[in-house]
Amino acid sequence: MSEAAPSTVTILTHSYLDGYTQSISRPFGGGLERYVHALCQVISQMGLCPVVYQLSYFGAFDTVYEGVRVRGWTYDTEKIAAAFEEMAGAAEGLIIYGSCI
Repeated sequence: MSEAAPSTVTILTHSYLDGYTQSISRPFGGGLERYVHALCQVISQMGLCPVVYQLSYFGAFDTVYEGVRVRGWTYDTEKIAAAFEEMAGAAEGLIIYGSCI
């Protein structure tokens, strides 16, 4: 028997919404953020549910941006790899690893 295809795709990245200035109502800026935004649109068009897990300098958050759930994970600058491991452990469905600084 084949397993059912996952309906969720979790993207792990260090930056998407502006977790650096606590302005999580918009993407931070550069090319990575535009790429993650476009990737979420493609995933949605495929009938799947994109979720973004990102690092957040000021504190954890859980919000929805343009129909996509975005979770911010706090981190210690000396333990960024551990933060990514924590995000990966909580991820659902398929996982896309975006970037780690």
